[in-house]
Amino acid sequence: MDTPKALFAGLALIAVAILFNGFMQPRYTIAGGAGWAWVMDTKTGMFRGCNGGTEGCQHWIDVTQLPLAPK
Repeated sequence: MDTPKALFAGLALIAVAILFNGFMQPRYTIAGGAGWAWVMDTKTGMFRGCNGGTEGCQHWIDVTQLPLAPK
């Protein structure tokens, strides 16, 4: 492969990485410890608590429905 083709291929890969960066964001964010975790859907803002034991996960809750949610 000669130099111009290699430069073009490298620039094309950089352009693809920049264009598709927004599509590769994680859908869920997870935080917790000691068998309990909060799972948040980053696209909708909904979240739920999950227990690693037999209880499983709670229903999805909209963050705007909480009494301390910003208006």
